[in-house]
Amino acid sequence: MLINEIIWLLIVFPLIINSKNIDENSEENYNELPKDFIYLDPNNVNGPLTINRTEDDGTKRNLFSFIHHEEKIKSITEEEFRNMKNETEKKSEYICEMYGVNRPEGMKGHEISCPPHYNLVIDKAFYGRYVNDTTHCPIKNLTPEIKEKIKFNDCGKEYLKNIKGKCEGRNYCSIFVSNYFYKDSCKGVYKYLNVDYHCIKEPELKEEKIAIVMFRDSITSNSIDENSVSEFYQYAKIHGYDFYYETYNYIPYRSIFFMKLFSIIERMIEGLKQKKYDWIFWVDTDTMIMNPNIRLETFLPNEKMPKIHFIAGFGERGGFQAGVFFIRVHEWSLNMLMRSISYSYYYPNRYIPFDDQSSMNNVLTDKSVDESDNYIIVPPKWFNNNRYKIEKGDFLLHVMGDYGRKSQIASEFRNRIKNDNEWYNKTNAQMRQEVLEYYNLPKDKQIHIKYQ
Repeated sequence: MLINEIIWLLIVFPLIINSKNIDENSEENYNELPKDFIYLDPNNVNGPLTINRTEDDGTKRNLFSFIHHEEKIKSITEEEFRNMKNETEKKSEYICEMYGVNRPEGMKGHEISCPPHYNLVIDKAFYGRYVNDTTHCPIKNLTPEIKEKIKFNDCGKEYLKNIKGKCEGRNYCSIFVSNYFYKDSCKGVYKYLNVDYHCIKEPELKEEKIAIVMFRDSITSNSIDENSVSEFYQYAKIHGYDFYYETYNYIPYRSIFFMKLFSIIERMIEGLKQKKYDWIFWVDTDTMIMNPNIRLETFLPNEKMPKIHFIAGFGERGGFQAGVFFIRVHEWSLNMLMRSISYSYYYPNRYIPFDDQSSMNNVLTDKSVDESDNYIIVPPKWFNNNRYKIEKGDFLLHVMGDYGRKSQIASEFRNRIKNDNEWYNKTNAQMRQEVLEYYNLPKDKQIHIKYQ
């Protein structure tokens, strides 16, 4: 069987099988209890969860009791938004035809974009060459035959409907220009796509919608995993995030770590189709919330970073840590996840030290496609801190490694912090200032990862 057929069966087919579940669960949110979980106190729906009240050891935290009121951090105020112009001036861009690459997967598109809080409106799109135009995308070999083709008439075709479908209503859009995408109605002539567009302000100042996603196929009472699901369910409920806890492993022939990527892809497709949320926050079940007051929005890119779709902490062996990360609901993200899932099929003899993590890392750092504009690696302290470096006020503790002792370590930390309010005093404003200071650093001063 051809490798592409194998990949289709292993990747796309399970998603088709599971699409029924995606649609049926489209109304699922944090008000739905995770599978096999119940409230520890049946009379208190704002409290911890358990899988067995009888066996519960009584150490689970009620995160609602540690929350203090704090205004949400916004990039601009409602008044500033109202005072913004309703639309921008029109622009006209000439995007030169690409040579040498046929498949879009090997191309880097030309981007047209709008300022923050504005979306694209496409006014005109022409593919070909205008009459007697030798200025835009100059023709290197301007033969008499080519001159004759553009001497009296435009040589090409309008593609307004096509470009509207790809770009309109979005903040930015990547456009690929080649005969692969558009019919060559001007054979032998070096062509361009002329796009006229302007930007209109969004109807309202919207907040980013976030879904928290977790996976674990089996959980025992009082384990770090049970406590983690309990805490992130409460956290989602407190701050208004959607919460998805997946338990079914439908790829038993692969490393279970790849269920992380499949679980995210399910929500990614749902998010793209239904526009239900803007970001997905993945978190491993060996993670505990140290300071539930810190909101996920605190870590999102600023308005100067619309092309950043992936945010992860620095990890082992020069790569990133895939235990906790943010990924934007965007076609770039879906493509990256699909490439990561199929990575080991294209490189079956290559040593991959951390399964899903190294596959994603190597897709991002592969020199054949420069993805550096689309992701950012951040200090692990933000949301991938380990037990040796954790400090009061930090957001999360990720109990990496320590196999066989994870639950004990988590229990020790729960006892340590439950009556110490200093663990909960750091504010979103303080954390956001730290985040923005890092995001505003020159790129060469930020953390970088390498191919593993």
